[in-house]
Amino acid sequence: MDGAIRTKGRGREGYSPGMPEVGRNPFQPGRGMSPPLLAGREAELAAAERCFVRLLEGRSPPRDLSYYGPHGNGKTALLLEIEHRARKR
Repeated sequence: MDGAIRTKGRGREGYSPGMPEVGRNPFQPGRGMSPPLLAGREAELAAAERCFVRLLEGRSPPRDLSYYGPHGNGKTALLLEIEHRARKR
C-alpha cells in the first residue's frame, strides 16, 4: 500500500466507513462462522458466567444481559459462545 487509506464502501464487506482496507475478513456478519478466538470479550463472558452460577443455585440473575452495537461487531459470535458455555453446564 502506498500510504493512502483505502476503504470499502459504506460499511459493507465487514468494514466500517473510513476504516483502512487491510484484507478480506472471513468472519463477516451472517456467514454462520465463529472466529477461532473470541478476543476482548472477557468481561461479557464473566458476566454471563455469574448469571449461570446464580441460576444453577436457584437464584435469579442480578441483572439482564444486553448486547448492542453496530452491524458486524461480534454480537452474534458472543451470544453463540455464551450459548455454547451454557450447554456445557
